[in-house]
Amino acid sequence: DLHGMELDCQVHLPFEGRDAARSGKVGASTAREERERVLGRQLEQSILPSIQQDRLPKTCLEIQCTILESDGNDIGAAIVCASFALATSGIPLYDLVTSCTLACVGNQLVVDPTQAELDESEAEMSLAYMPSRGQVNFVHACGDWSEVSFKDHM
Repeated sequence: DLHGMELDCQVHLPFEGRDAARSGKVGASTAREERERVLGRQLEQSILPSIQQDRLPKTCLEIQCTILESDGNDIGAAIVCASFALATSGIPLYDLVTSCTLACVGNQLVVDPTQAELDESEAEMSLAYMPSRGQVNFVHACGDWSEVSFKDHM
């Protein structure tokens, strides 16, 4: 909160998670809520560095992102949509934020993997980037990257 600006990001997942909770699956609602909180924090980490906070003192921005359908990379879509929404609403930005997810499936790297490819993958990495500034805002990696150079693929 360097400049007195606050950013609140919330991500809401597809409705099928709610249906699972209603059907009596124990923990479905709690796991969905935790996933939404994690996505909200990741979205905030990705978007906040792109905002010219010094031009928005004592301002609170709220980003609500509802994912209607999902087949894989939820955070990438949320990052790109939020960045475009801020830009079109006139919020002063340093740059638009782009995002990409890589999955290591067998001996192949898959860009923007589907959920089935993510489920098969040995490792995955999501990245948020401001191209004009050459700045990485967010990296999330998991799995075994020992066979592949993590830094080279970033």
